[in-house]
Amino acid sequence: MLLNFAFLIGLIQSTPPDLAELKSQFMQEPAELAERYYQHTNLPANTGSAQFYQLTLRAAIVSNQPKLANDISVKLSQPLWQPIIDNHKAKIISNMGVLMRINGHYQDAIFAYRCALDLNQNDPHFRFHTLLNLQSAMVHLKQHDKAKQILEEAKLLATDEQQRLRVKINVANNLLDNNQLYQARDLFKELYRDLSLANETETAARIGLNLLNTEVLLGDFAQFWRYQNSVRQTIFAVPNNNHHYYYHFVIMRALVNMLEAPNEVHLQRLAYAIEHGDFLFEHGQQQSMQQYVDMVNVRWLSEHFANQVARYNRIRPQKHVPKDLLNEHCLIDDTKSK
Repeated sequence: MLLNFAFLIGLIQSTPPDLAELKSQFMQEPAELAERYYQHTNLPANTGSAQFYQLTLRAAIVSNQPKLANDISVKLSQPLWQPIIDNHKAKIISNMGVLMRINGHYQDAIFAYRCALDLNQNDPHFRFHTLLNLQSAMVHLKQHDKAKQILEEAKLLATDEQQRLRVKINVANNLLDNNQLYQARDLFKELYRDLSLANETETAARIGLNLLNTEVLLGDFAQFWRYQNSVRQTIFAVPNNNHHYYYHFVIMRALVNMLEAPNEVHLQRLAYAIEHGDFLFEHGQQQSMQQYVDMVNVRWLSEHFANQVARYNRIRPQKHVPKDLLNEHCLIDDTKSK
């Protein structure tokens, strides 16, 4: 007897796809993986289904698809998933905070992270990572004193060397953003050494770039040249997708050449590098590039960069992130939400 077609579709939907295959796709095509959620919206509440939905949710966040992430999160917020996913409401709200931070809604992100901390069910690991996310959003709003307090709390929760390094990295970045350049430089040097010795190659590359950036802002070009070759070699050792690290390095090197020996050739090389570097905005480097343009202080370059930023903002505007879950699960404090 032939199966009813609707029943057959339901049977197919009741089986989550192979997770090993999906994890491989997550690394290569997160946007497409996230969309696969809509092919399997009616899976039964079990461990395999929960893993599938959580993976598609991560993919939706990485590929910045707020509506899709919200759809998955609304499903996972239902009570039937609570016995399967530990600390599930806190994790869902924190994920929405990540999306808000990615899209520049920093005050909303802070509210989401604070709500997630309130919903947290005594999970110190979750609290540690959520505190670091909260601190990052505060730095974007120049709330440096509050960010410092959050880092002190996170430091007390750190239980291994990896977590202690995470705190030190955030402390250094907070110092840099707060223009405490000498303290930031000292900490970046220490971190770059320790991460390089620990073979944490990609993190070492990011910290090395921050160190070079700090030397540029300090105008200490001798120290820039002292470290630049080591940082370049570290970038080359990053196994995948190192092009944005290297391009940031290229821009800084062109800038230092221009500042040390101002001439038309160096200026044109820097302008060319900046003109073709707006993909670095996706990696959080817009503020750094603005600082570099300001340091050169050439009118036509400043105007070109302003147009470049405006064009990018038209093409890639901040996305709206739904607040349904925050409105449902978080207590609204009017004094903080305005």
